[in-house]
Amino acid sequence: MGHIGNSPISDNGQSSEMMLLDEPNDINRFSAWDIDFRQIEPGPMNTTVRLRAGKRLELLEISMSRAVHQTGISPAGRITLGLIKPRQVESWQGTDVSSSELVGFGNSRSFDGVSASRFRGLAISMKARP
Repeated sequence: MGHIGNSPISDNGQSSEMMLLDEPNDINRFSAWDIDFRQIEPGPMNTTVRLRAGKRLELLEISMSRAVHQTGISPAGRITLGLIKPRQVESWQGTDVSSSELVGFGNSRSFDGVSASRFRGLAISMKARP
């Protein structure tokens, strides 16, 4: 299907990583995110990150074992959506989203959210068209 202009191209130009992080803010070192996680629940926290990046699409999966307050700015030049399970994010941009399964990051916009314990989410960033 490589002859179709919009079809996926095999791993050419793509990278995939899985990391266990002692400090979730280390995401800022290897991705286009500008994000700040603040743990709001006591106890040791485990963070797992999976990143799959291509020319047009980036997938960032993150899981944390404790509740966090997260603020930041989504990647520049990309439209970003977050897929979550119900009751894993308590508030997003000051609104109760505990029953939601989708949150919006926009394009280089600031965000503010509070997760529940054992949070797991997937951020999908697509290259914005000019």
